[in-house]
Amino acid sequence: MKKAAILFCTCAAILLFTNCHKKMHPTAAKNPAEEMDYATNHYTVAQRAEGKVLFEKTCAGCHDLPVPGESTILQWDDILPKMFKKANMGYDDAGLVKAYVIFNSKK
Repeated sequence: MKKAAILFCTCAAILLFTNCHKKMHPTAAKNPAEEMDYATNHYTVAQRAEGKVLFEKTCAGCHDLPVPGESTILQWDDILPKMFKKANMGYDDAGLVKAYVIFNSKK
């Protein structure tokens, strides 16, 4: 009975921690065209402008700002998740920044 209670508590703790982890903004698609469609169709011009403000404010706190148009969508998809994690950026803000960067990236 004691072993069952320990097993139950362990499983409950694992489920609790895995469901309460901080979400990171996922990549929307697997190829650049789909990424661009996602940034264009799921985020308004105003939201992308808000993403620009967040990008400039947050990213400049750690390093010189990169120019979004100097990197491709695939290059951004590689670096953004790492930077979101380092900046401790929430899911919604990360989505806004990603939409801005992807929309303005090198085509």
